[in-house]
Amino acid sequence: MFDDDAYTPQIKYVNDVCKRIIEAKEAGAISRDLTFICSSRVDHLNRARGEEMLENMKQAGFRMIMLGVESFSERVLKDFNKRITVPEIWKSIQRILDAGIQPLYYVIPFAPTIKLDELIDTIRQSIIALTVGVEVSINTYIWAIPGTPVYESEQHEVMYKDTFVEGANKILRKPHFILPEDPEVKTLAEKFIEHYPSYEQELCQKFGITHMPRRTASLVTFYAMLDLLGDYEQEKGLILEALDDIAHGRFIDRLAYGKKSTQTLISSMKWGSSPWAS
Repeated sequence: MFDDDAYTPQIKYVNDVCKRIIEAKEAGAISRDLTFICSSRVDHLNRARGEEMLENMKQAGFRMIMLGVESFSERVLKDFNKRITVPEIWKSIQRILDAGIQPLYYVIPFAPTIKLDELIDTIRQSIIALTVGVEVSINTYIWAIPGTPVYESEQHEVMYKDTFVEGANKILRKPHFILPEDPEVKTLAEKFIEHYPSYEQELCQKFGITHMPRRTASLVTFYAMLDLLGDYEQEKGLILEALDDIAHGRFIDRLAYGKKSTQTLISSMKWGSSPWAS
């Protein structure tokens, strides 16, 4: 087993590695069933020869590519210094799907500077992503790591976690995560912390869910957030349909369905026009 958390900076390097893997499989030196997962970046995949690279990766046996998207808010992306835009995110997702590879992206709903409307838009676009065959993994908050700029900033409120230390009979209080600055989002985050376990229990019992892979956990998380806000019946309905399909083995063939343009699906949604839907 080997790991490369930034596999795609150089297209020539990736193509050379893929060529050697393909040759080794054809020669019987390694199993044809051997598959790979890697991390990449949106800007790497959107380069001029990005599609060629992805095709080679597919032939070599790459089955999943992971991206750190973090948010579908242009402003939050700038706060994170991501140096990417929302249309560029969707372009990279479409390229991965077109190559027949499973995309997975990470998102942080309760980013420190996110506003409520930006959170709702991130959830909505993530529902679309799940619909077209993308795996979504949620890091609910920014972890509070001492020494980092976000932790040391006086404008951010840190939530602490108490841990009982066995043997010492003491409580260790340590930084846990950063709460959002926006009052509405902060209130939602606090409610989410308190009520999420009951949502997970209720939805798992309702649909007979016994295992929580990323896709299922993301859907349950988004449902809880929307329900705590009230309304958003259309969005919650789509989530419940997806959970029911997962529970009964009817979930769509993700990669085959994902070849349908994400832009077509986005444009068909009834949540109003957005710049990325044009």
